[in-house]
Amino acid sequence: MDIAFFAFILAIALMAAVGAVLLLVGYIVVIPASITRSWWWAAFVVFLPIFGPIFFCRAYPEGLRKTRLQIIFGTVLVMAAAAMLYGGGPWIAQQMVDAAKAAG
Repeated sequence: MDIAFFAFILAIALMAAVGAVLLLVGYIVVIPASITRSWWWAAFVVFLPIFGPIFFCRAYPEGLRKTRLQIIFGTVLVMAAAAMLYGGGPWIAQQMVDAAKAAG
């Protein structure tokens, strides 16, 4: 059970880390581009952190398609990590408690 717990935590940590990096890098790319377009777009991007950059990348697709996919994929990875943690975490913990009770 220890190797399963390690694999579970490793998968969650890697998904969350890669997703957060993708989100941050995509956000850093979108902010200067939105400021050069207009201050309205900049406010939209800053105050709506996930939806603002995605809508901006859809409005001005030239050169921002990769960034849009990066933000979407990063969001999906972070959401999947959270779902795995809160969905499977209690089950893994219960399995570990049962295994400890059986062993001792």
